[in-house]
Amino acid sequence: DDVGSEVAPGPGNFKMSSGGAAGSGYAMHIQGKTADAGDSAYVGLGVNFVDPQSVYDASRYEGISFVARRGANSSTALRLKLPDGSTHPDGGVCTDCFNDFGVDFQLTEDWTRYVVRFEDLKQMFGWGNPRPEKVDASKLFGVQFQVSQAGADFDVWIDDVSFTGCP
Repeated sequence: DDVGSEVAPGPGNFKMSSGGAAGSGYAMHIQGKTADAGDSAYVGLGVNFVDPQSVYDASRYEGISFVARRGANSSTALRLKLPDGSTHPDGGVCTDCFNDFGVDFQLTEDWTRYVVRFEDLKQMFGWGNPRPEKVDASKLFGVQFQVSQAGADFDVWIDDVSFTGCP
């Protein structure tokens, strides 16, 4: 965000952290504090499906899964988001972008596997244009994990991200 949230590592300095789930060795890890700025505060961690960024056709899958945990004294709230051709500016469709299809989770301090079906993803209420009925899995840009609780300390670990329901 541009309202003062702090995240480590900072933009452009991301590296995998040791201590992944089930002995995997490494995981994605961010920590810091969101600004005390109401709905404007957020931090996130995102991964493109294609480099350089463009659309990826994940329509042959049923959903996405990941393993996550939080550190001690961390906010429990996490949102998984899947930017698609209707919500990402590079899709050339949205006029009020970034209301990606997603789902909210409450993390614990234990590594937990989460499985999300594409059909269960929803946009946030009250904003975004357009507002299609469902995510377009044939035009995904990546996956994002977002903390948006204002004034919250966060320590989020993500590992083993994969598509589910392979044919």
